[in-house]
Amino acid sequence: MEELGGLFGNLIVLFYGLAVLNFCFKFLNRNFRDKLKKNEGFYGVFMKILKILVKYHRYFGGATIIMILIHFYLQFTRFGLNITGCLAAGVMILQIAMGIYGQMKRPKGKVWLVVHRGIAALLMITILIHVI
Repeated sequence: MEELGGLFGNLIVLFYGLAVLNFCFKFLNRNFRDKLKKNEGFYGVFMKILKILVKYHRYFGGATIIMILIHFYLQFTRFGLNITGCLAAGVMILQIAMGIYGQMKRPKGKVWLVVHRGIAALLMITILIHVI
């Protein structure tokens, strides 16, 4: 049972990491496109990966929530409540709620996007605190 909890914890990190890569690849493309294009082969692969990350970003977030629920159940039934885990899960749920809001409402302006990215940074910190 303990290994299963660890597996789902790792899957949370995997899917969350894939969701964050969306931002990283967009940032690189937006700020270093000309330099990246100098190597056509690399840039072609880079753009294919970017398209996949953009297309499936919301699904990575959804998979993350499912993994959190399974991980929580497994860990709670074995070890009881873990405060740092609950904190990380709460921030993750807030992040996904912001993502759903952004998808549904398509807010104008950059405030929503800055908040969504800020929560992502906070989430990384809470996950590190939980794991360490």
